[in-house]
Amino acid sequence: MVNRHRLECMKALFPELFHSRIPKIRPNDEQREQSQLFAEIKQLHHDLVCEGSESKLKEQIRNLLLDHDAAEINKLRAQLSATLEEARNQREQLIQEKEQLIQMHEQLIQMHEQLSFSLREHQQKLVKV
Repeated sequence: MVNRHRLECMKALFPELFHSRIPKIRPNDEQREQSQLFAEIKQLHHDLVCEGSESKLKEQIRNLLLDHDAAEINKLRAQLSATLEEARNQREQLIQEKEQLIQMHEQLIQMHEQLSFSLREHQQKLVKV
């Protein structure tokens, strides 16, 4: 009777534990982590029913969730760092390409001036003849 009361209390405290099923483990790492996390929470629930230590279980579940969140945050930080590094590299490459285009533009201006000068000289020679 006491265990049944504890079970009802647990259902009230953590309804998601009693209405969810453990998802199938798939090759996806995130799903594997979630499945493992859920299995650990279920094990902690089982320990509670056996030991009767509700506050200890709550603390363990919170710690488990915090650890999982910290791991997820670290994974996202690593992805963000990689993305930032890639963006910096692309920015540097674009700066170099811009400098090359500026140099090419300056060369084209010089060539245009030379051609214009040559054309004027040629026209003057033709006018003299």
